[in-house]
Amino acid sequence: MSVEVHLGPKLTDRLTSDISLGIERNKILPGRDTRRTRTNEVFNSMTLPGLETGVNLWHVEVNLAYDGTNSLGNPSKGTLASIHAGVFSQMGDESTYGFIRSGMDVSQHLNIYEDRILVFRVAAEDVSPRDGKAVPFYYLSELGSQETIRGFPRGRFFDEDMLMGSAEYRFPLRRRTTKESISALLFVDAGKVTPDLFDSINADDLEVTYGLGLRIWKQSGLITKFEVGFSSDGFRLIFNIE
Repeated sequence: MSVEVHLGPKLTDRLTSDISLGIERNKILPGRDTRRTRTNEVFNSMTLPGLETGVNLWHVEVNLAYDGTNSLGNPSKGTLASIHAGVFSQMGDESTYGFIRSGMDVSQHLNIYEDRILVFRVAAEDVSPRDGKAVPFYYLSELGSQETIRGFPRGRFFDEDMLMGSAEYRFPLRRRTTKESISALLFVDAGKVTPDLFDSINADDLEVTYGLGLRIWKQSGLITKFEVGFSSDGFRLIFNIE
């Protein structure tokens, strides 16, 4: 359960901001799949911080986003960039949890020829405990979502720091019109979670996924996206309706 207040003044035509202030109460429920061992049967709050129920946190977080692309629906050139930073702390006199979370995400679109587009993306996140406190496991940086690397299940990898990159090639299946248009894509994602981004990152340890997909869009924005990603764990299907 959470309550959040958002303030989002628009700074310029291309630069927006979002300031969020919130309070939340986290409750970890037992798993429903009786075929699998429950998490709380293997771990406790000492070995997996945040596993206990009733953790009350407050936070203040700031996000800045820049959109320098030339189209909402299917940008063929320009930069998308965002940075965020926030402070999180447990409420009460005996506070166990407290941390600072910050990160960045940059994508560059390059038009090769007639709506054949290359998209390069780099993202990183750091979650640092404050004053000897702990970070609840559900706030650690993660890999394995459609927002990170697309061939693993959500929450597949967790740690304090994360670094990822991707390359995507988009090409039209139906030419740009005033109505909906369709494009296909091929992608490669790679990333890593680590306790210290600047100390233990190793290119040989990167998790890699690759895949393909379809995008249905119009000038006002993306309508539908379907992707399938492949990894050492198998494959994952992703379907989004905007």
